[in-house]
Amino acid sequence: VTVNDYGEVFYGGEQVHGVIADKISEFIRMKQPYKPLANFLTNLMENPSQRARNELYQFLTHGGFPITHDGCFIAYKSIRPNWKAQHTGKFDNSIGSINEMPRENVDPDSTAACSTGFHVGTRDYAATFGGEDRIIVLVKVNPRDAVSVPVDENCRKLRVCRYEVVEVSERLIEEPLYPAVQQTDDDEEDNYCDDQYVDEDED
Repeated sequence: VTVNDYGEVFYGGEQVHGVIADKISEFIRMKQPYKPLANFLTNLMENPSQRARNELYQFLTHGGFPITHDGCFIAYKSIRPNWKAQHTGKFDNSIGSINEMPRENVDPDSTAACSTGFHVGTRDYAATFGGEDRIIVLVKVNPRDAVSVPVDENCRKLRVCRYEVVEVSERLIEEPLYPAVQQTDDDEEDNYCDDQYVDEDED
């Protein structure tokens, strides 16, 4: 990933536009290493659907989706008090649990409002889904596992084939990196990434 004197962002020699370029600029402005964004781009390019990649940008423009160091992003999910999914009452959503299904089982049609697949969303969407006893959890999603962004909720929710439950949180995460870290002088090298972006030992 390179940034020229005009603030233009390039990945693999091709210019990057939209929310990813904005995120890289944000990381630079906040003196955060932007290697996580390089990891994110690498993961995103592994998504087999160009349509899903484009729709994911629309979802992420709502903000409040910090990037993780291994190139995933954090979204929000409303669950029942017993840690089960709101809609089906199934699937364990306790901290540290991972839910996944074959990608082909997730509806790729963005015009379908309620359909098959795991749903995650923005903080404000999660806060209005379920009863007053809802629990809102942060979930970690790899961009390659994004399938579709239903249009009925103004791109505030996302269907995925896999996610990991990270923690309970009642607030909007405004920090660009999750978990937030204090950059040291040693981190400066991370601003210029080598060819190996993603640690394969990390989930």
